[in-house]
Amino acid sequence: MGYLKTRLVIPLLLVVLLVQSLNGVPAGASTRDDTPPLPDWTILMYMSGDNNLEDAAIDDFNELETVGSTPRVNIVVQIDRHKNHDSTNGDWTETRRYKITKDTDKDTMHSILLNGSMGELDMSQPETLSDFLLWGVERYPAQRYLVVLWDHGLGWNGGVLNDQHRYMPIAELREALQQVRSNWNHTFDLMGFDACLMGGIEVFHQLTGFANFSFGSEKNEPTDGLPYNDFVKDLVDNPEMSSQDLLDEMASDYVRSYRDRSPISVNYAGIDLSNLSLVPQEVNDFVDELMRQMPHYLEEVLDARNHTEEYEHTSGNYDYFDFIHFVDELSTRIDNSRLNAATQDLWNALNDSIVSHNAWGVPGLESDTVDNATGMTVFFPDPNTGSTLVPRIGKYSGTRFAEDSLWDEFLIELFQYNDKDYRDSRATHSQMTHSMAITDMESDGQLDTFSFTYDLNTGKGSTDNLTMEVEVMNDNGDIVFHETTSPPTPNGLLSYNVEPDGFDNYSYNVYIWDDEGILQDHAGYHHDFRTYGVELRITLIDDEGNDIEPGIIDIIPSEVKQLQLRVINLGNSKESFQFSASGVPLKYSVEFPNGSFELSPSEELLFPFIITALERIHTGTDTFHMSVKCLGNKNVEDGKLVTLNVGERDDNGEEKIPIFALIGLITLTILIISVGSNRIRSYRRNKELEAVVNRPQDPGMDEFLMFTRNLGQKSNSEISPSTSTIYREPGKP
Repeated sequence: MGYLKTRLVIPLLLVVLLVQSLNGVPAGASTRDDTPPLPDWTILMYMSGDNNLEDAAIDDFNELETVGSTPRVNIVVQIDRHKNHDSTNGDWTETRRYKITKDTDKDTMHSILLNGSMGELDMSQPETLSDFLLWGVERYPAQRYLVVLWDHGLGWNGGVLNDQHRYMPIAELREALQQVRSNWNHTFDLMGFDACLMGGIEVFHQLTGFANFSFGSEKNEPTDGLPYNDFVKDLVDNPEMSSQDLLDEMASDYVRSYRDRSPISVNYAGIDLSNLSLVPQEVNDFVDELMRQMPHYLEEVLDARNHTEEYEHTSGNYDYFDFIHFVDELSTRIDNSRLNAATQDLWNALNDSIVSHNAWGVPGLESDTVDNATGMTVFFPDPNTGSTLVPRIGKYSGTRFAEDSLWDEFLIELFQYNDKDYRDSRATHSQMTHSMAITDMESDGQLDTFSFTYDLNTGKGSTDNLTMEVEVMNDNGDIVFHETTSPPTPNGLLSYNVEPDGFDNYSYNVYIWDDEGILQDHAGYHHDFRTYGVELRITLIDDEGNDIEPGIIDIIPSEVKQLQLRVINLGNSKESFQFSASGVPLKYSVEFPNGSFELSPSEELLFPFIITALERIHTGTDTFHMSVKCLGNKNVEDGKLVTLNVGERDDNGEEKIPIFALIGLITLTILIISVGSNRIRSYRRNKELEAVVNRPQDPGMDEFLMFTRNLGQKSNSEISPSTSTIYREPGKP
């Protein structure tokens, strides 16, 4: 047997070697991929605790240990301690690296020390940060990476990562990331801040190109910072969660951890850095249009700023304002189609960048609110301080966001407008008095024409240096009419008939520009030329296919009634419509078009409306309400009523009297017969008694008469059958 096994094995080995050689596998090599899969995540915590946050760093370290690393999630920390603020856990003061392991001791650090002591490192130096990040991605490769920069923060104006009274400026932060990129050609999935005031567009913009998402707070953070025992646990429990979901968890867990217990209001946001990279261009378009239209709207801009939520005006001169809130405030103060369009585009770009946000405000604390927080600030110092009193503008112009956008030029312009001579030099104070009328030039009964009457007041001279621009836009923002006149006449009548371009919601704008392209005056009007109206007619189709106006429609079980819905658009513009119907759904099967449809003016369409009475339906009368909604103005138009009279069929398929009605009729007949019989018997009995009373008395008649008197005092209902047998007719045994 052993010899036979050997002889069989050798040919099999030859076959295997032949197959491996044909597939390019060298002899003796394994055909399996024994490389273990990469962990889902590596969390790189950069904790600069060499300051008065040392005890908070120890607390957050222990929070991480309540979760601990797993085969799918590595948690790695580089932590630096201070010599004065916390003496626990050996009171060492140098910089160390740990791989976080799980334990239940919330006071003592038990994780694995890596590389021993690294000596005293300055965590505010960009090379220290880049060295840690490169070491982390090499030592703990993963499919995705979360980087948390933990420490004090001052926003763009001060930086982050305080070590021995030095902060890392955000420009140096970008230098560190560039060093990482030169040695590791990848981007981090999430990189953000557990630090105060780092939720500004200037800070986030520094990270574009190096991470996909970022996160941070517009405001100061409470000392405890992020709740690592919450969102890190969420990640460990579900390592397949997306970056977006993780941002949502971070923001919601952060705010929830301070709700109803924090002395300061809190907010947190997640940012899509790929979308944020598109914001500078929208800022440029917005600023370019806004600067052309100042000083005409100077007061509106300043008023919008003064009503925008600011952080943290009580704790330092940071001048960090919620960006989207400012755009919102400005849009409510300026009614100008060009500027409104640029404002809307900027708002959209900012809103697309902020993908997660959560906030909670201390009730009643008006000096520290987050009522209008949206997730990202922008630097906006007070223009009333004058340009010479704000040297930070020069420093701000060195930020990457200022380099890529015109925001710093906008701020400088505002400061210059604080100078009256400069403001006067930018304007000729040309104004126009004007009026607008909506008229019907063609006398067809439809209001379809703008008629604009104006008079120019040039203020400083003639109209020679002015240009009048007339622009008409439809509801989609398309310019349907545009005309410029230079120089304009001092007064005149401007009109535009909108009918050739279809009925719509139009904006009519007149701009007066000087020869430097600065807005001198603007007039804008809006009018919706559309009219709405719809007629719904309901008809019944007879057996020959003719239409019958329905009143009360007879229907019997299992019968199908085919109705037609005739809809006519009575408006002057093409609109979308939709049916709605209500009835008794348990009694009927109803079929009608449930999608939207379009009708041009005066267009008429027919639609089927099928009602089927169910087999076991009760008899009676039911009412349906049918209507059609115009989706243009959201109103339901011209509701109609259809009444169904439900009967039943007999064995021959003919309509018959409902069974409950038949039972009722029989019951009523019996009742009538019964009442009539009783009355006849009563009449006969009374006649007989009368005859007995009037005849001569026999012995024992007194007793009988007493009985009959008592009997006459009772109602018929009180007479029992046994009592009625006492009476005997005379002469009968």
